[in-house]
Amino acid sequence: MYKDDRPIDQFFDKEELLYNRCLSDHIRGNSLLPSAIKFPDWSVNRSKYSDPEDVLFPKFFDWGIAQFTVGDVPDSLTSPGEIIYNFKVDHDPVEDNYAHSEIRTYKEEIHKKDLDVNNTVKKKFRQILAEKTIVIRQPLISSHDLMEM
Repeated sequence: MYKDDRPIDQFFDKEELLYNRCLSDHIRGNSLLPSAIKFPDWSVNRSKYSDPEDVLFPKFFDWGIAQFTVGDVPDSLTSPGEIIYNFKVDHDPVEDNYAHSEIRTYKEEIHKKDLDVNNTVKKKFRQILAEKTIVIRQPLISSHDLMEM
């Protein structure tokens, strides 16, 4: 899983799986709730360089795992004010996780960590992607449990 000297790989096949960890209150049935999807960037691992369980390292072993494909991520959405938001999966390896990637939001082709995203676009994006996710490992812990720790 370590990055070492491996280069960034921005080639993503549309069928490549992406994994995200989740808590029990993040899911309904076998799908993520829309509210579990973060903005403007959402951290995931890519299947090309990891197994699903790798999203649980180093300390999230009671969490669940959700998956979806790169092709499930909408390319773009337009706000009611006609502003175009694009979404892209970027390989963003960190030293102890070469598979780390992010789904990033671009507003009129500009990306920044504190990007202000239109609420209608957020809601639509979250709904589209939530409907595509599949929970492949049920979590044993909730947000409430985390607060009590």
